[in-house]
Amino acid sequence: MLAHDHRKIRFSTIEGLQRRDLSLACDVWLEDVCRAPWATREAMRLAAHLVRYMMTPRPELATLMSIDQHMQLGRDEVKLALKYLWMFHAVEAFTIERDEIRVALRLTELQRLRVLDTQHRLDVLIDQRSLQPTPASERWLPDATGVVEPIVEIATKTSAAA
Repeated sequence: MLAHDHRKIRFSTIEGLQRRDLSLACDVWLEDVCRAPWATREAMRLAAHLVRYMMTPRPELATLMSIDQHMQLGRDEVKLALKYLWMFHAVEAFTIERDEIRVALRLTELQRLRVLDTQHRLDVLIDQRSLQPTPASERWLPDATGVVEPIVEIATKTSAAA
């Protein structure tokens, strides 16, 4: 672990994986949590939020306030969800200090193997089709300025026109 690394949510075990495998590792980990028979709704929602942080490590996402705002999970629900994740070995350790959380996610050897296998198969398919992954700058995302009008405003305009 590097001393200058300040990520609050991370995999504790990623031996054999590279930086490019992080997205796939997050997908595999989240899929396993969501398919687990023990997973509560709160644990699944929290797991999705943890993955969101790992893909976009913005410090404000690792706060209880952000989790409450995005996932509608209060402090007690977050604690309980983290305890479930810890009890069933999806999380190595966690701390909650004031408003901040720190979590070490556990990526098992089988999960790492799935990541490597899936990445290899994806690379083979890309090579076979002579396709290159789309650079992030060329991916399509909805226009932030083209926000859809709320239904209340549409209803008001319609009734005013009539």
